Amino acid sequence: MKVTDTSQHSTQNVQKAVTFFTQANLSRLLAKMREKYIEVGRVGGQVLLEHTTPGERREIASFLARPPYAGNSLKVKLVDVEKVLQHSFQCTLPELLVAFFPEQPLVTRQAKRDEHALHQADRKVSTGYKTDNTVRSGSFLASKTHLRKNRNDNCNWCVIQQTCSPSYPSQRHQNV
Repeated sequence: MKVTDTSQHSTQNVQKAVTFFTQANLSRLLAKMREKYIEVGRVGGQVLLEHTTPGERREIASFLARPPYAGNSLKVKLVDVEKVLQHSFQCTLPELLVAFFPEQPLVTRQAKRDEHALHQADRKVSTGYKTDNTVRSGSFLASKTHLRKNRNDNCNWCVIQQTCSPSYPSQRHQNV
């Protein structure tokens, strides 16, 4: 019995899927799906493909085993594409997106936010600021207790918010 490398087999399947989407001229669909995957952070949601050609509508309908689309715009669910990819090519949508767009890393927005937060926390530690009591607030990290190096410094939060100064400190400061 011959044992094959599963990663090589998986890579071959992904390449078959890339070939299929390339020959079917469905790069626009994959570009939209890539954007949605980065936005949502998982295989979910749907994309709207507008001003489609008859060829695109025919290929997408055939791939998804659906009747032909009538209008110029169509909505495609990422989950539906994932199911067909797993059944037909034994690969996932993220694997296909990575292989189809090799020069563009597939990093979700949440992963970028997490990386930024880690970078900011590392930066605070290396500059001598304490980073305890940190909570997520909106699109940036805020601290329950604002941090500053000494009593005469404003913390960055207060400079932005203009809520206190060294002469009138907020109750929310913690001197380092």
